Amino acid sequence: MTHAPVQIIYLNGSSSSGKTTLAKALQHAFEKPFLHVGIDKIIGWMPEKVNDWTGGEAPLGFSWKKSQDESGNPIQELQQGPYAQKIGETFREVVLALARMGHYLIIDDVSFGKSQVDIWKAALKDFRVLWVSVNAPLSVLEEREKQRGNRILGSARGQFHKVHTDVTYDLEIDTHQSSQEENAEKITTFASKYQAPSSKKMKITLCKATEEDKSTIQNLGRFYVYEMSRYCGFLPTWETPSNGLFECIDLSSYTEKPDRHAFLIKVDGELAGFVLINKVGSSPDVDWNIGEFFVISKFQGKGVGHHVAEQIFNQFPGIWETTQIPENKAAIDFWEKVVTHYTNGKFEKSCKTIAEPKPHPMIVLKFTSRAQT
Repeated sequence: MTHAPVQIIYLNGSSSSGKTTLAKALQHAFEKPFLHVGIDKIIGWMPEKVNDWTGGEAPLGFSWKKSQDESGNPIQELQQGPYAQKIGETFREVVLALARMGHYLIIDDVSFGKSQVDIWKAALKDFRVLWVSVNAPLSVLEEREKQRGNRILGSARGQFHKVHTDVTYDLEIDTHQSSQEENAEKITTFASKYQAPSSKKMKITLCKATEEDKSTIQNLGRFYVYEMSRYCGFLPTWETPSNGLFECIDLSSYTEKPDRHAFLIKVDGELAGFVLINKVGSSPDVDWNIGEFFVISKFQGKGVGHHVAEQIFNQFPGIWETTQIPENKAAIDFWEKVVTHYTNGKFEKSCKTIAEPKPHPMIVLKFTSRAQT
């Protein structure tokens, strides 16, 4: 069985292309347990009465419409009413929720061309995803369609020329030329060596800050507070300053005190944020705590924060905590995803009242640095 540095495998292909069978073969091939999440399964949640798969109308849900391709061949085009469109959005939200919980996923989908696949790429930009095209010759798809008996004739031809239009994939699979076991092996082998494009382009470094960097960190603090105001701006004391200048608490102790450390994040030599750590935990056994953590907007969603967080955890052995304000949903999602991946799900999550700088509730994640084991 194979280990996978990717968390999500996205399979896109027309009806009868063999995605579901391939997904099951992949579940068997990977050592880690992968959940198989398919659009057909989500459609199965819908009331049957809102869809019509026989060629009739379904104003709210999914249905088929007779048409012709450019050569005049009869085809069936998928129609999506408002409820069907909402189900498509729900599909993405379900996938995101599972991914944020740390699950490994195989997505079995039918997206029509670059515009629809790009929606998925935007939604999954913070995750390690392998994008796979699943296809077979049209004649084979049509023969499978007939043999299955549960697909309206013409749907495979209607989708064949649309699903992969202008889409860029990491890997292309032909389910006719190779067996599903061979295709699964091809994907698992590729996945085991896969590196996200962003990690190839960027050199991410942590630079130990000195007293000379105090003003730089404090200046970045203004943008840090502004960023947090997106989620905390409606809380008491978070009002927009009357002079328009956001102020950050004094961060100089992180370069002055021996039990605190400050690091500047740089991407290809460009300033990209900071990491500030201390020993102020919610319990006496905590060795290290993320005091403040900030990545400039232009570098967010590119794996910079994830890379830097794991580098810090490895550099400082011991019991760690990260704490997030309950209103800061983005930070909660980010840290839970990072810590889940780093610890393989072995961490404690709680809500505690933290005393500093003044008593307030916080979401606390507690775990042991991999460097200590």
